[in-house]
Amino acid sequence: MWTWDDVRHHVGTYGVLNIDTSIILDFWASLSWLGHPIVPQRTVDAGYQVMNSNERYTYYVLGKKYGDVTKIYDNYELSNFSGGNVTSNQTKILGGKFHVWCDVPNAETESQIASNIFVPLRALAQKTWNSPKLVSSYESFGILAEEIGRAPVLTCSSNQTDFPNHTIQSISCTSRL
Repeated sequence: MWTWDDVRHHVGTYGVLNIDTSIILDFWASLSWLGHPIVPQRTVDAGYQVMNSNERYTYYVLGKKYGDVTKIYDNYELSNFSGGNVTSNQTKILGGKFHVWCDVPNAETESQIASNIFVPLRALAQKTWNSPKLVSSYESFGILAEEIGRAPVLTCSSNQTDFPNHTIQSISCTSRL
């Protein structure tokens, strides 16, 4: 089970309900509740396992400028959270996540989203595995990712369903080796 990290500070440490340390906290933002900052190091020291969803790098928000996914390759580190670094108890970091928020749902089609997050997703995978950088910059990584392309035998199809007040577009992809 998991929850966003700020829930702990709404109802946990400084509120009325303590969140069990078996619940994974998804750390997304550097917030402060009732004057108490949410500090990632303090959170793992308290026994929580965490996911790194650093809002500065892993948030792609339709229709808004929020964060900068192009900085993943150059700046994102699994131990660098919004709100500070985790320098000890790093085994409590379970990984990182990429988020697509549809604040303005019709701002992009699914195909546009897939195209726009193609390189950032691969950069996040590279950085999350903590493997050596293949090239020196995000721009060079993007060129390499485009040259490598998608999984072999990737087949995609799209469907559109029209309703009276809205349209749903979906894209489905399968890969076979």
